[in-house]
Amino acid sequence: MKSVIRSFSFITTVVGVLFSASAVFAWVGPTQTAPAGNTAPPINTSATSQVKVGGFWAASVGSDSGYCIGASCISAWPSGGASQWTTNGTSIYYNGGNVGIGNSSPNFELTANVTSSGGLALNAYENGSPRASWGPIVRGFAARGTASAPTKVKQGDDLLSLHASGFWTGKTDPYFIPLDARAGIQLFATEDWVGPSNNGTGILFFTTPNGSNTYREVVRFDQNGNVGIGTATPVSKLQVSGTATFGTDANGTVSAWSTPGEGGTINLRSSNGTNMFLEGTNGIFRLVNSGWTAQLFSVDQAGNTVAAGNVTALGYFHSSDLRLKDNVTTSSGLSVVEKLRGVTFDWKKDGTSSAGVIAQEVEAVLPSAVHTDASGMKTVEYDQLIAPLIESIKEQQVEINDLKQQVTELKAAQVK
Repeated sequence: MKSVIRSFSFITTVVGVLFSASAVFAWVGPTQTAPAGNTAPPINTSATSQVKVGGFWAASVGSDSGYCIGASCISAWPSGGASQWTTNGTSIYYNGGNVGIGNSSPNFELTANVTSSGGLALNAYENGSPRASWGPIVRGFAARGTASAPTKVKQGDDLLSLHASGFWTGKTDPYFIPLDARAGIQLFATEDWVGPSNNGTGILFFTTPNGSNTYREVVRFDQNGNVGIGTATPVSKLQVSGTATFGTDANGTVSAWSTPGEGGTINLRSSNGTNMFLEGTNGIFRLVNSGWTAQLFSVDQAGNTVAAGNVTALGYFHSSDLRLKDNVTTSSGLSVVEKLRGVTFDWKKDGTSSAGVIAQEVEAVLPSAVHTDASGMKTVEYDQLIAPLIESIKEQQVEINDLKQQVTELKAAQVK
């Protein structure tokens, strides 16, 4: 029994010693206002909250000024510390307000103030090299309705626009507003987008002339690929309303290409609505009437010219230099003329009366004076009739002179 009592007494003594040691080494909070009441570490690292009343200084000691690192102190967290941006994986987005880059009062969703050497740069890379199929892309997407419930765009709706302006003397605001636009490009819908196969678009270009602030359309690409300059309704691949100059001055080249079997055509439209067509087909340049029913004038590659109507000029000059001619002989005269027949007739096309010769009859006497075209139609070069007429007059004059001599001799004989 005594041994048990002695053992219990020993255990009691050991426990008492342990409690005493614990009391000696336990953390004791400051008993005075800091910094005089500061105690040495350790700091409470348990789950129990710990409040420090008064300033907290790191790396130095100073007056009560809140939370300080060195000489930099704050007494409260700065306002607006919560970010307006939201992250979603590797993306970041912002749902409200405008964003300014170098601009503290942005008036558009994104407004950037840059220097003369600044701007917007888009770089596209694929596997470390510039992309072969696409370069940097600027995309525009438009819809009616809302982002959560979009509806179709309609004819005339703007899909994407680029508008430019600048500051002028007297401008009251130093930024861009829509009414300031002075040059631009607009991509727009040319029909209601009622389905995936009804997505017609066009492109407009705008400028402002000198001495004006009128922002107006100057070029249009429509949904059919037609280009209109000065017109909003081009009816062909290129339609110009006004004067067009090709080249660096008033001289230039106009090329009209066509598909095989057709002629390149230039339509000359007059103010009264009638048309004249200039066409080049099969190596022949020709002028065709408004109804495309009759050829009025043509010139082939050899310079041969055909006119369907009267030709009026102050004079006609024919190449006749001796240096251009070989095998020169005197033409026949009366022997040719006597075989020709002069006739009067009426033209079948309009009943107009005229006079001349018949090509087939002339061809039998003077073949070189008649030309037959590809269709078999014959024409007469009337100039070739001049040579036999000249020689026939000369031949007749010889006969006249001979007769006059005979008459003179007969008169003389009668006097004797």
